Amino acid sequence: MGEGSAGEERDAWLSRALGEAVEVRHAEAVGAGVGLLASATRLELRDGRRLVVKEPSNDARTRAIAQQFGYYAREAGTYRDLLPGAGLATPRCHAIVDTDDGPVLVLNELVDHQPADQLTGATTAQTLAAADFLGDLHARFWNAPALAACSWLPGPTDAVVTMYEQLFTMVWDDFCTIAADIVPPAHLRAAEQAVGRFADVCVEFARSPRTLLHGDFRLDNLMFAADGTVAAIDWQLAAWGRGTYDLAFFASGSIDDVSLADIELQMIARYHARLVENGVEQYDLAACRRDYLGALVMNLPNPVTALVAVPPGNERGAQLLLENARRALATVARHVTSLSSW
Repeated sequence: MGEGSAGEERDAWLSRALGEAVEVRHAEAVGAGVGLLASATRLELRDGRRLVVKEPSNDARTRAIAQQFGYYAREAGTYRDLLPGAGLATPRCHAIVDTDDGPVLVLNELVDHQPADQLTGATTAQTLAAADFLGDLHARFWNAPALAACSWLPGPTDAVVTMYEQLFTMVWDDFCTIAADIVPPAHLRAAEQAVGRFADVCVEFARSPRTLLHGDFRLDNLMFAADGTVAAIDWQLAAWGRGTYDLAFFASGSIDDVSLADIELQMIARYHARLVENGVEQYDLAACRRDYLGALVMNLPNPVTALVAVPPGNERGAQLLLENARRALATVARHVTSLSSW
């Protein structure tokens, strides 16, 4: 098929999805090396609009992982049922088109926002802005009845979450081999000790207070406006649970572990203050700090299994997987004494 024919088919597909005649002026693949479990294409239309079409991954292994854990359905459901009207900075979803491999999303590109670099790590300003966004998100869905109606949205005791403890065990030996040059033995021992609390944390986090979780809240999935405020993209790992999961996920993977030690308490306090500002009650700072520690445990299998199982895409992706794991285990090791009594 010639390039012209492919372009005409793309225009026809997009016109059907949007319900109006459109023509694509330029298209380019985006998202390589940022841990994306999908294929994304940036489109510039003749009328000047800029969209992103996000579809199931072209890589069969990645696609199988995403389908097993319901990632594509979770993102589509979140854009369709939860984010509209939530007052949060996220891309607008113009269309969701079901296919045999999973839903395809047509999203508005956040042209007034700029990406950050997770490999470099979050600055203090970015960290506090991220905490503010999470405070807004979690307060908006704090114990929200709407979450229970979303059958595609898993919680902490659902199999797609609890099985991560088993996956951790399955890949641990391979992880230790891959990470031997960057993760000290003491940090490996701390991780082995901490993951023993995983099941307890899952049970606790299934209790109230519950909220909507982004689930993959890291710097590469955030965009920053000129005023420093945050917009969140890539909702494939959306779930419900304790809000500190998102905060710990961000902290342990997106902030250099040395920098995190200096800003951690300020970040937690900023997040808690934003919750309170948005009307959350009967959840004090001490509980928030304790939940943050539990969330470090619940997050732990993610960087471990990702390093072994997720195709990196390119050299940056490989470096990101390694650094994400190194940071996460360093953070767990720093808190291992507190985690043992959680």
